[in-house]
Amino acid sequence: MTLVNDRFVNGTHATKLEKPVVQQWFADKGDATLRLDYPLTEKSVVLDVGGYEGAWAALIRERYHCTVHIYEPVPQFAANIRQRFANDPGVYVHACGLSDHTGTADITLSADGSSVHKTSNTHCTIQLRQAAEIFSELALAHVDLVKINIEGCEYELLEHFAAAGLLPRIDDIQVQFHDFVPDAAARMALVQSLLKPTHSLTWQYRFVWENWRRR
Repeated sequence: MTLVNDRFVNGTHATKLEKPVVQQWFADKGDATLRLDYPLTEKSVVLDVGGYEGAWAALIRERYHCTVHIYEPVPQFAANIRQRFANDPGVYVHACGLSDHTGTADITLSADGSSVHKTSNTHCTIQLRQAAEIFSELALAHVDLVKINIEGCEYELLEHFAAAGLLPRIDDIQVQFHDFVPDAAARMALVQSLLKPTHSLTWQYRFVWENWRRR
């Protein structure tokens, strides 16, 4: 069954007309239901792209006892996550961002809103790894779930997934699209068109969270 909400939302700063989609998300308890309800087992492999504090990864790990790879490029955030899972051999913390290329970038620090698409006096340099290289390095022939919350970089990452032929290897893609990047609506539509040949939209709260499942 597909649950779709097409109303536009501008993140946590929604206007009066845009707020219903955020309110509906919380009313539906999406963080405790939709974002965690997947056909996973202890043999599943999950990628948490944009780990921040590791809270979502902890819930997935606790519920399914699956293997989780967390990608968090902000060094201090990654160190905190590594400490959080220090005694859990099923969680692997990678202090880099999953990207369409390997290199470095300058990121503005703002808690869970840290982004390379924003500017401020508080920033640091982060490491990026190309997703195709990571899939090859870890021999990821199949991934059960990829969660993506990377503050505007989701567009180029998913475009890379498509170009590198990685989409058929991924069962579910849970992604938060962000509207503060230029031409966000058009870019989201383009990415969705790249997903459609291999995946179907299972639920969507526009510019909040949505999920695509491999056919």
